[in-house]
Amino acid sequence: MDDLDYVRPESLAIAQYFADYEEHNLVNTTCIDLGGGTSDISIWEENRLVHRCSVQLAGRDLFSQFLEWNPKFLERRFGVNAGEWNGLKHGAFNAKLDVLLRRNSEEWLHQRRDFVADEPDFQGLIQLTAIGIAGLYYYVGMLLQVLHQEGKYSREEITPVYIGGNGSRLLNWLAVGGEFDRNSEINELLSRMLSQGSGFEDTEEITRLSRNPKDEVVCGLVLRDSRLERPKKKAKDYPIAGEDYLLNGVESSWDSRLELPDEVQDFKVPNLKQLKKFLYEFHIALRDLDIEELKRLEGYQVTLDSGPNDQLWRSTSKELINVLLKIKGNSDDIRVEPPFILGLKALLHVLGKRWAEKWKK
Repeated sequence: MDDLDYVRPESLAIAQYFADYEEHNLVNTTCIDLGGGTSDISIWEENRLVHRCSVQLAGRDLFSQFLEWNPKFLERRFGVNAGEWNGLKHGAFNAKLDVLLRRNSEEWLHQRRDFVADEPDFQGLIQLTAIGIAGLYYYVGMLLQVLHQEGKYSREEITPVYIGGNGSRLLNWLAVGGEFDRNSEINELLSRMLSQGSGFEDTEEITRLSRNPKDEVVCGLVLRDSRLERPKKKAKDYPIAGEDYLLNGVESSWDSRLELPDEVQDFKVPNLKQLKKFLYEFHIALRDLDIEELKRLEGYQVTLDSGPNDQLWRSTSKELINVLLKIKGNSDDIRVEPPFILGLKALLHVLGKRWAEKWKK
């Protein structure tokens, strides 16, 4: 069935929730349903859908995987028995962690977070999560730039961002007092990342969190009288790459649409230019905005020159190559992922393993 009055992807349902249930305008807005495995993104202008996509960068990549690699952190900070967690992998670990956080995270964030805010292991964890979320915002900024170039988004402006889904609670971990709101300084950082990714002015746009995390899609599905102009047919909206890449030997730029051929023989991302620029701009923003809650990466030199950070980028490239080598075969069997997102996940993997190794005792 192609009629989107009856079949609504999560990216559309969550936008309808924010517009009709919380009564926020979508004059120019980005909505993100941040789940456990995917982030569903929709960009709106004057209540009209401009672009939607789904990327596999969400709660597991931004938070859970780091704790899976280092259950000792849970023992130190949450008082669990690490022995009960050792050996749990992927789905089993995530399910157990989800139960723990649903039961304890609100009390822990409100009553205990600020007492450990300056502890190096906690600082390292929220630094990883902040880099991941900021990277997602940087990618959204690039989407805005490309959509403007294509004539699909008329404004040379960044957007406010509305976030829902279970993963939206991660922003509370980055906020003083364990509760993210419009006054949290992380708002400034995320707005700056949108600006740097898009090349548009930083107008200090805010991020709003849903009042009903994880239930927005259900609300959006049952609301029928919407101000939103939804497409009547499912239109193919190929993902925007975000990074230069080679596909079957053919070079494409970061601002191109990623459309796989029938058979993928070789997929390469040679230089991670945009990812390097993002991490540089992230650190410049920490300095210029005087973000007190987050520290810069230990050993990272704030420069666009790859040389001083060669070890980090070589490790990230190796991790990315390991992923790209598996992207082969019939395109119908491949989940298309933007190269920038693949690179960001590789970076988080490298940094997360370093953190876990350092604080596993």
